[in-house]
Order: sequence, then structure tokens, then C-alpha cells
Amino acid sequence: MGGTCLLDAAAVVLGNGLTQAPATFVNLSPTQILAVVPAVLPGTYSVLVTTPGGTDTTAPPTLLVL
Repeated sequence: MGGTCLLDAAAVVLGNGLTQAPATFVNLSPTQILAVVPAVLPGTYSVLVTTPGGTDTTAPPTLLVL
């Protein structure tokens, strides 16, 4: 996943409005995170990344799990 100010990320969570599942992740650089998708039901999930600046929920990227 790519973005900005990700080096100090504290959490990566997949959410679909009903369920939130934390993902295991590694900070690769200030602009990249490598996350492992947890076992979740098929569907579309928002990818929420929490950093010291907070969690941007206005337009998070989405992930389709088959």
C-alpha cells in the first residue's frame, strides 16, 4: 500500500462497516506499508491506517476479498 507519512503507522485495519479485522504489517518507508490480509469473509473492505496524525476515514483505499 502506498501513501504519505506512513513510517510511524501504528495499525492497519480492514473494515466493512460491520467487522474490523487488524492486519499484520511492516513499515517499508515513509510512503509504503506491506500488510498481510487477515482471514475475513469475502467482500469489499476499507483499509484504515492509523498514524500519529490519526486515521483518515474520509476516502480510504478499498480491497476486494474473494
